[in-house]
This record gives sequence, C-alpha cells and structure tokens, in this order.
Amino acid sequence: MDAIHREKGIDKELIFESIEQALALAAKKHLNTKENPVVKIDRVKGDISAFDGAEPIETSALGRIAYQAARQLFVQKLREVESESVFSEFAHKKGDIVTCNVSRFEGPHLVCKIGEKAEATMLKGDQVPGENYRIGDRLRAYVSEVERR
Repeated sequence: MDAIHREKGIDKELIFESIEQALALAAKKHLNTKENPVVKIDRVKGDISAFDGAEPIETSALGRIAYQAARQLFVQKLREVESESVFSEFAHKKGDIVTCNVSRFEGPHLVCKIGEKAEATMLKGDQVPGENYRIGDRLRAYVSEVERR
C-alpha cells in the first residue's frame, strides 16, 4: 500500500477504496448475486471482511479466478486515478510555456516528455520551420491544449 502511495502519488484511502470495490465486484461475479456485496478492509491490520447483505462471505472461498478479476479491476482503477491525477496537474498549465524533452517522433510530429508522467505532442505546423529536432533535445513549448488519454 505504502509503495503504491509513494510510487504513484495516489492517496492511501483511494487505494483502499479501489481494492474494496474490486473485491466487491469479484465477489458479486463469483457468487452470482443481484445485490452488491460489501467489502471492508481494516486500515490498520489489513484484515478483509465481506458481506452479502447481512450474511458474511468467506473471502478464502472466492477462489483464484475471482482474485485475478479483482486484481485486473484494481489495476484498471489505479490507471484511471493516475491518469486523472496527471490531467489535473497539467490542466491549469494551458496557456503556459513548459520545458520538455523530445522522446520520439510520430510521423512528422514530435512527442515530448513533460515531467515523469506526461507527454505532449507538437504538430508539424507548430514546429519552427527549418528546425531539426533530435531525441533528447530540450525544448520550451507553449501548452495550447490539455487532453485526457
């Protein structure tokens, strides 16, 4: 939990909630219930408790496939949260000039790395005519638009 929090910069409570949601969906699929099971994780001990209505669910009975599904859902949720975090970090930079490094070319367009997690695409029309760019070049660029991807 702490490693994910430090590495991805995601709030611990959000990580716990994501795991709880993923386990609840996996339990619902495994048990074929119409009601959504409730899964709670003790934030201190790490104990997992699950309930289908008022009836407790034995989490060890869920099986390997249910846990794999929960893992996939958790990883997907982490990606969404991380993407949203990067978007919110750069949304306010629209109209600013930022420093970036050329990381690759996509046809006539440049793709530049901004910070650790964000990329910017510089279209051919936005590049300085006659300027030759190489991978690793450091540029200053105007942020005209910010999109989720």
